[in-house]
Amino acid sequence: MLDPYEGDRMLGGLHDGVSLPIGDPNFFNHDRIESGLGDAWKEQMDKVNKLSTVTRELASDYGYRLGEPERYELAPAQKTFLNRYSDDPVWHIVQHYTLTPEHDLKVDRLKKSLQRIVQKHPVLRHRFILINGTWEQEEMENVGIEILHEKLREPDSKTRRKGIKEIEKQLNEQLDVELGKLVACAFASLGEGRHHLILVIHHLVSDGVSCGQIFKELFKNYHALDEEKIEEDRRY
Repeated sequence: MLDPYEGDRMLGGLHDGVSLPIGDPNFFNHDRIESGLGDAWKEQMDKVNKLSTVTRELASDYGYRLGEPERYELAPAQKTFLNRYSDDPVWHIVQHYTLTPEHDLKVDRLKKSLQRIVQKHPVLRHRFILINGTWEQEEMENVGIEILHEKLREPDSKTRRKGIKEIEKQLNEQLDVELGKLVACAFASLGEGRHHLILVIHHLVSDGVSCGQIFKELFKNYHALDEEKIEEDRRY
């Protein structure tokens, strides 16, 4: 986020010569400031629950006290899932990928990559709480990510398939809507440079299309970490 108070941005704008001033261009010409302006922000406190965690943290760094985010209602599709099926794992989306990268996958780097995705997309950090018979959701600031890694180098394909199914079962057991654990990931080393990656995401916050996007971001971040070229997320 750009700092509006840096340099002459209040008068000249965020970008020299190409943008409008921020606020009142006559700011320094006033002989006094209306005292009521100091409390103007309080009228917007009903919007706090719509702010992302990143925005709230930045506001806190500047000394604003916004309070805790409020819980809010579920989308219609989310209500259907939880009211009819509770947190049944049948609503987990399971994606399988067979990879042959140039180098063996590194657990720590894959973990950092997935953690960046979860931090970037707040919906992947939502937790769902049943209060007085009604499901509500709220954003968690941090959700821990772990990457399971198994070696399945048995020549028998039936044994490998059984091992992959066991890994998938473990990932399904990791997901917990009340703790905000909505994403789980593992990969199995198959030998000869081949890996089998499994990505499990709860259908409450994702669908097949967004799962594909998450997979793309996962390895975009992974390779950027290798080259130390991850770009700063400026969406906020």
